[in-house]
Amino acid sequence: MNDDALLAALGVEFEASSITDLKHVPSASEREAAEEVASRQRGEDFDTFKPLLE
Repeated sequence: MNDDALLAALGVEFEASSITDLKHVPSASEREAAEEVASRQRGEDFDTFKPLLE
């Protein structure tokens, strides 16, 4: 009995996906946005505005 026949006998519906279908992987634009936020520099007058952020 092959895998397809076994799955059919068990009543399992299975659809093979391509290896090129990525799931749970952020897109390039999402990664770039995260990198932009991560590379920000602290402003010289940050201490002036810090109480507004708390």
